[in-house]
Amino acid sequence: MIRPLKARYSVMLEFDHEALVAVGADPEGGDLRIEHRGERGPNEIDRVLDDASSWGGARTRIWFAVQQKIDAASDSAHQYWLVVGPDGEGDQAPLQDPEHVFLLHDAFTSGIDTQRWLPGDSGGAASVGTSGGVGLFQADAGAETGQSEAWLRSVLSIREDGIRVDVRAKASDADIDMVCGETGIMSFVDVDEAHERATFALFGGAHQFGRWVGGMTYETEAVPDADSAWHQYGLAWTGDTVQLLRDGAQRMIGHPSPDFATSDHEQLFLRLRVRANSNDTTCPTGSQLKLEIDWIRMRSYMRPEPAVATAR
Repeated sequence: MIRPLKARYSVMLEFDHEALVAVGADPEGGDLRIEHRGERGPNEIDRVLDDASSWGGARTRIWFAVQQKIDAASDSAHQYWLVVGPDGEGDQAPLQDPEHVFLLHDAFTSGIDTQRWLPGDSGGAASVGTSGGVGLFQADAGAETGQSEAWLRSVLSIREDGIRVDVRAKASDADIDMVCGETGIMSFVDVDEAHERATFALFGGAHQFGRWVGGMTYETEAVPDADSAWHQYGLAWTGDTVQLLRDGAQRMIGHPSPDFATSDHEQLFLRLRVRANSNDTTCPTGSQLKLEIDWIRMRSYMRPEPAVATAR
């Protein structure tokens, strides 16, 4: 690790798990652990497989959290070891709770977790729930006048100097979205949800970055994105810049309102939503905007991120 890191910073480690399997390691990672070796001796900590990675690969990626602040690259009081083999108790499974690795993580495998999210819907035919192990947001358009919305807002407030959110999601077809509403893939909102301080949206068949300046302003040029396939979207904030990514590639950079980090309420939350403008007469009757989410994670962030490598 080449930069000072604060406690609870999520660290990603990429390594050749295929080579370990070739010499006898469990191909499903069941014998792979992370140990924190600090002033009190070795201690196993939670590690989780990256949502977009797999065991047994030449470039397997796992995550773990820094347990105590690391002041500098020369700080040798805290070391993190990748250990292959059973634990000291015999055959216990590795610790692997994502809640101990990220600020927020959800794969929607057991419905909407109200310990993580405040769900809501308004304006008629809108709903949020889960289906087939994914989060499902739906808002019908063309059925009645006015707007209908479905959303989730994080229970956890954001109090970080930098934040990154990654989500694997699939949005509505662009031909419907273009005339019927907006899929706000992810937004940072204040406590009363009146101000979207920064939002990454699919609107009119294109991605745009918006911020609240006495009203919503989309300040970037639209980046076309007309397909409705699964993509990994990223929103990363440090300082006064928000970086927006799709499938690991930067799509645009935006600048949130000056009070983004220090809103009047001194709290910001993550929100996922879909909104249909049902009063648009050009919207086909029975049209439905939909946002599906496979998984989402939120973590502390700095740019550039620290480099991490393994050494024997």
